[in-house]
Amino acid sequence: MYTESFGMQSYLITGARKPKAKIKANILQPLHLLEIIATHKDNGSLQRISEARQTPVLQEIPYDIIKSSLALFLNEILYKVLKEQESDPYLFEFIHQSIRWLDETHLNLANFHLVFLIKLTRFLGFYPAASKQALPYFNLHEATFSNSLPNTPCAPGTTYFNFPGFNNSRILKL
Repeated sequence: MYTESFGMQSYLITGARKPKAKIKANILQPLHLLEIIATHKDNGSLQRISEARQTPVLQEIPYDIIKSSLALFLNEILYKVLKEQESDPYLFEFIHQSIRWLDETHLNLANFHLVFLIKLTRFLGFYPAASKQALPYFNLHEATFSNSLPNTPCAPGTTYFNFPGFNNSRILKL
């Protein structure tokens, strides 16, 4: 669980699947926003949650197959990349606002995950350098867009695609 105050943490919840549980298992779904009261120990072991509630209660993600699929995908990505146990309030706010936007929007979500991942790279330390020109190629080694194919492929047998009309500066401003 990624928290505002402590970063990535592991929690133990006792009896969540019992009928009279204080904390119900259904609120522990991927990317559900929770307010928790927990006891924290500095020894790095499992922490215990004494109270948890959804704030706000998600209206669409649990019931919309597209939104819930995006939530599962983003949950997996965040689980893989967020390993530090340090607080990052800006990252927390970015994730929080992205989840709320995903839940509340009725716009086309075809590129939501791509825009989320591009914006996430800023917090991970390798955000692409923006340019004022529409450049069709992205060099992963340099983290820049360019007018020509990179000299060295990122992986053996890599095929590059040209995206005519792709406006990289527009994507980075979203």
